[in-house]
Formats: sequence, C-alpha cells, structure tokens
Amino acid sequence: MRSPSLESAVVQRLDDLRRRPLTDLLALPALIEEALEVDGRIGKLFIYHEIVEGKHRVVLQATRERWGGLFARVVARGFEIEGENLRTLTTEELYDFT
Repeated sequence: MRSPSLESAVVQRLDDLRRRPLTDLLALPALIEEALEVDGRIGKLFIYHEIVEGKHRVVLQATRERWGGLFARVVARGFEIEGENLRTLTTEELYDFT
C-alpha cells in the first residue's frame, strides 16, 4: 500500500482533529510530535496549540527531508477556535510554520 503524500497526510490529520469535540481541542498540549510516513519516507508531524489574542489556535506542520537531508519540504494547515466554530487559518497566519 502506498503511503500518502505530505499534503494529503496533513489534510487527513487536520480533518480528524476538526471532528473531535471542542473540549478535546481546548485540552490539547502545546506541542505534539509524531512520526509520519509520507511518500515512502519517514517525516515528522507537529501539532501546535497556541492561544493568540485570547483564541485557541491549532496548527499542523509536517516536514520531510529530501535529497540527503539538504532540503526539507514543509506543509502547514490549521484552524482557530472562535466560539463553537473552527475558522481555517490564512496563508499569512501560517507563514511562521512554512
């Protein structure tokens, strides 16, 4: 079975998180680090939970080394909790994670 691409792995994990109860999301630790198999290689997935201007923000960042570790590919996606709703983060809000 072929492993997912970096992008699809992040999107799938983000969808899984978005389906969790709000209380679970608010209780996430500041950082979770997991191994992630992507494109037949091992990468890393980081889940950041921050409070920015009083709102909870969850960012998923996946990395994979390429060409003998000389370059890394990075994909980041996330959301902010606004009351009972989850707002997708903009490219500008994800800038520090890419």
